[in-house]
Amino acid sequence: MLTEDPHVAEQRARERGLEIEWGPDRLLRTRYYVSAFEYFAPLDRNLLYASVADDGMWFDTWPKVMHLPYDRRPLKLTFGDLTEMTREEKRLFVDVYDRFGIPIDWNKGDVAIVCNYRFAHGRPGIHLEDGEERELGVLLGETFERVGDLDDKW
Repeated sequence: MLTEDPHVAEQRARERGLEIEWGPDRLLRTRYYVSAFEYFAPLDRNLLYASVADDGMWFDTWPKVMHLPYDRRPLKLTFGDLTEMTREEKRLFVDVYDRFGIPIDWNKGDVAIVCNYRFAHGRPGIHLEDGEERELGVLLGETFERVGDLDDKW
């Protein structure tokens, strides 16, 4: 929250629509609840809008986070009743992405643009050989207000 003042941190979190809770060691836990689906007007239907990037497993290879136990990592995927997904359920979620993904046959110098609304996306891990380098870039568009899923758009 870019502050050392706990009151300012609380205020900034609430302004962003986050629920807050103070934990041990002055750890400010924030929660944001939203549907795993988002209405997409051009297709006039709800689309899956969640991924493992919304869960602590996303940080399995992040050096400053991977050593933390799951209950101390940022982000948790839950079901609508707030029950946390088990590791097996998360694995199934990842497997669905993996089985139904569309691979991109990359060549040196290629650029791919993926619409976040229409396609859940990810990529396999990158394993470089000695002396190899790789540069990845990400372009982010305008932010938008989530509307969640619409009851009549399934």
